Order: sequence, then C-alpha cells, then structure tokens
Amino acid sequence: MTVTNFPPLGYQLHLGASHLYPNLLDKTFLAFQKIFEEYNIKKMHTQSFRSLTQLTGSELTLPEKMKSFDIASDSMRVIISAHGLLTRDSGDTFLFKRNPKISKNILDIADLFVGAPVAVHMVIAPQLAYAPVSKLVNKEGARIIADNPDAFSWINAVNNIKKIFPEQPLILWPIEDKISQSIAFVEGVTGLKFNEDECEIIRDLAKLERFAEPEENSADLEATKVLLETYLYDLDVLQEIPGVKIMLNTAVSRV
Repeated sequence: MTVTNFPPLGYQLHLGASHLYPNLLDKTFLAFQKIFEEYNIKKMHTQSFRSLTQLTGSELTLPEKMKSFDIASDSMRVIISAHGLLTRDSGDTFLFKRNPKISKNILDIADLFVGAPVAVHMVIAPQLAYAPVSKLVNKEGARIIADNPDAFSWINAVNNIKKIFPEQPLILWPIEDKISQSIAFVEGVTGLKFNEDECEIIRDLAKLERFAEPEENSADLEATKVLLETYLYDLDVLQEIPGVKIMLNTAVSRV
C-alpha cells in the first residue's frame, strides 16, 4: 500500500449531484476498514454529516465538533460524504442554474469549513448520459437543448460551488465509465494506492453502484450532438477556472 501526496491532507468533502457514486466511498471503507485505520484515514457518512451541520454551539471549532463523532483532530485525512446535499432542497437543476438561490442548508455546510484544510470533490458526467438532463430533454423535447445549451453546462455547476467554497480547491471527476474509473476516483479521494486484488474489489463495488444513467436515450440526433459538444466544451473551459483541478487523465474521452 502506498500513500500519495494527492489529495492534500485534511478534509475531503464529496459534494455534487444525485446518484453519481453516492455510496462507493462508504462501501470501500467497509471493505478495507483495517487499511484505513492503519493509515489514520477516517470516514464520515452523509447522515452523520447532516447531524454535524446541526450541532449547536458556534464557539466549537470543527475539530471539536468532529470529536463528538469519534474523529480525532490528528487524522491524516477525513473523508466526508455530503453527496446529494447540495441538491436536497432544489433538485439537481440547482446545479445548472446560472445564479441559483443558495439555501441555508448549503451555507451551513460552507460555514463549517471556514479556515479549515478542505478539498471539495465533485463527480460530473456527460450530459447525454446524465439522467436529470436526459429526462428533461425527453419531457420537454430536444429543442430545449438546442436553444439553451448553456443551461445544461457543468460550468454553471462549478461556478455555483466555487461561490459557496471560494477559497477551497475543487477537484472535478469527469466519469464516463463508472467501473473503469472507479479506482482513480477512490484513490484520488483517499490518497491511497491499491493493489490489483483490491482494485478488483473496488470495481465489483462500482458495478453495484447507483449512477445517474438514463434508462433509455430517446433524444434525437440534433440534441445528442449538442449535448456531446457541450460536455467537451465544458472540459476545456473547466481546466481554466482558478482553484479547479479537473482529473482529465481519468476521463475515457481524453485518455
């Protein structure tokens, strides 16, 4: 087992849209609990994190609040599953709005990490293969995509998150194959390198993972073309946003 210098030490906050690796990190920790204990890497589940945001006593520091969940301040990395919390109040369309109203729930999350060493991780997917977008196209018609391609850009989503976490690094994971890219994602969040047997277990876990793939894609050829162009354009632009690191080396279309 090898420990890497990436991601940075401290808190690793997994945010983002619904059903993009919602449980993979939790399942990986259960599968390799002894390894994570050996390397002093802790894991906080989504429900525990919700409770953390509701703790009263603003005079308490984040490490003091974490201590109530048996997470010591000297942990090398603390992986926090806050998956789906950004979209809990407004649905997945919140991420794609140009200037969305930011709920108190989201602001409470951001307030927790003021001054703390935290990296924010977010999984994105090609719009054509992302169910919330695909379903909207099927419901409203392909014309909505052709007329408003910017409305479905991940660029809006990233800018929205950067407004909430302006000082923290944002690490983007463009996942086009949930199985083959699962290893890079888990290693990139935990900072551990797994051997081949361990990687095979992670791939098996990824096969069972919910991922927001549409049941069927009935978008016409024009909409398909626009969505693909939007995704590729997003990847190019996202590389240039300050404070954003996009893991293009893991994306199938860029390997």
